[in-house]
Amino acid sequence: MTDPRREELERILSKISTGKNCWEWKAYKKPSGYGICQFRKKVQMAHRAMYELFVEDIPIGKQIDHLCRNRSCVRPSHLEVVDQRTNILRGNGYYAVNSRKTTCPKGHLYTSENTKIQTRDSGKERICRICHRRRKRNYRFMKRRESFRVLP
Repeated sequence: MTDPRREELERILSKISTGKNCWEWKAYKKPSGYGICQFRKKVQMAHRAMYELFVEDIPIGKQIDHLCRNRSCVRPSHLEVVDQRTNILRGNGYYAVNSRKTTCPKGHLYTSENTKIQTRDSGKERICRICHRRRKRNYRFMKRRESFRVLP
């Protein structure tokens, strides 16, 4: 009699190409690059299945972060359980890149005194107070200048 858990493990491991660094998932992948497999009678992401097979169960509400930044990697030592915020901020998306910036485009430091948080439809945005004051001053100057123009 064969052990179903062993069969499942062998089936999943047969779809991995082990290299010196990452273990690449070679079976079906989503367009985003994440591997997909059947694990515990459900269709799941391959990196999550590998983490649960070799490390531990993933707590509810937690995500798996690829420390190597390779979405098709399923090597357990390259995977870490984190919350959603940590996972997003470690990535290369818009919010992650902007959160790592320490200065505004003009070179002013983002400090608590010099940073204004502005909420927009697309989310929160940091604004340099020095640059904001300059833009407001220039705008008021141009408006005053327009009001003094003599029409021909």
